[in-house]
Amino acid sequence: MSKIATGGPPGKPTHLKLLEGNPGKQKINDKEPKPPPVSDISKPPNWMSPKAKKFWRKYAPILKRLGLLTEPDVPALSILCETFAEYRQALWKLRTEGFTTLAPSGYEQQRPEVGILRKARKDIESLLAHFGMTPAARTRIQVNLESDLDDPERILD
Repeated sequence: MSKIATGGPPGKPTHLKLLEGNPGKQKINDKEPKPPPVSDISKPPNWMSPKAKKFWRKYAPILKRLGLLTEPDVPALSILCETFAEYRQALWKLRTEGFTTLAPSGYEQQRPEVGILRKARKDIESLLAHFGMTPAARTRIQVNLESDLDDPERILD
């Protein structure tokens, strides 16, 4: 029977805890699912936009090499890529056309892209942290690529 933890902040994957050195010295979950690493990351999902695919091609290999990208992580990374593409598109629109527009009434109003930009920025920051892709998230991760990640069984020793 499987149990799902509820309440409190979201749990951190054991792999990430171990890379961070288990700073809280909490008991390591030896029953945590161990999904397989992504087998082929060379091609992003074909439904993604061109700008999202560009983000994927740049960062998926890095995450895979660090052991932070597994099969179940693909949707989250895809969402991060698409959200980043939306952010870039909204930013481009605001830079080229300004932050305001004239309403039919003749009054100046904020463009919808301002809200899109703000929401995308928050979503991106959250997803980046989940993958250890922010400076603060990286300060908690210690990676020894030549020993720990080459032998996945060793990580749980």
